[in-house]
Amino acid sequence: MIVSIRKFTYDELVSKLKKDDKIVLFACGTCIKFCDIGGRDRTHHLAEKLRSDGYNVIREELCGAACLLDLIEKRKTDEATAKTFEEATVIIPLTCEDGYDNIAYAFPDANVISVTKTVGL
Repeated sequence: MIVSIRKFTYDELVSKLKKDDKIVLFACGTCIKFCDIGGRDRTHHLAEKLRSDGYNVIREELCGAACLLDLIEKRKTDEATAKTFEEATVIIPLTCEDGYDNIAYAFPDANVISVTKTVGL
């Protein structure tokens, strides 16, 4: 299991966003969940906060293990998610740095904002 921390505050995150961005929150449900950053509950909390501040969160995506590139790339072809990921202009990974790297690799046309730093095992 890895340990990750947040890189910056909520206000610093929204300073990197525009109101017309189409935002996908992409969370991991493994290690990062236990760091109180990822997982379903934290993702939903961030989505609601962004929406209440006028940002367009178009999807809250949860992945079992974002460090596995196959699971990330499946979102590009899966019937339930492909269209949303094509439309996304911003992806915010609530993942470790490996998950961030995988998301940035799989979705090169989106602005993938790194919000965590992995500090160890």
